Amino acid sequence: MKKFFYLLILCFIVILFVVAVIFFDILNKKNAEIDSLKQQISLISKHSSLDKEIQECMQKANYTTAGMSDCVNQKSIYYEKEINKNVKLLDQKLPKDIIFLLNDSQNKWIEYKKADLLFEQRILELQYGSMNTNLYSGDRFKLLQRRAEDLSAFVFFLE
Repeated sequence: MKKFFYLLILCFIVILFVVAVIFFDILNKKNAEIDSLKQQISLISKHSSLDKEIQECMQKANYTTAGMSDCVNQKSIYYEKEINKNVKLLDQKLPKDIIFLLNDSQNKWIEYKKADLLFEQRILELQYGSMNTNLYSGDRFKLLQRRAEDLSAFVFFLE
């Protein structure tokens, strides 16, 4: 009877330990999710202010094709600067063997960006339309925005 009682207590302790491990694993995952959500909220608020700035700029330009394209191009310049800033920050934070990978990745991304935008430009030239300028500007903006967000996420991860 004593052995059964000790076995029961041992099983209870093991079960308690397993539950505690699972609980702390879930807690760590939730904390990671919270950190990720905080970063997303930060990016969304940044986008909201950028979207508002773009809308105000477009309104001032009377929503002309050239004016809208200029507004988006101005914000694209902002993202170019963000990309450069984040590459520099990562360059300071990463170990040397990973810095090589960062530089290689960035150089290949620049090649990709040029090729992708050239391809799009040639496609848009097949059909004449005044909105082609805006389509190109918008896609360039989204491409830069995405890279800036990706690099910003890496910087956030390393902090």
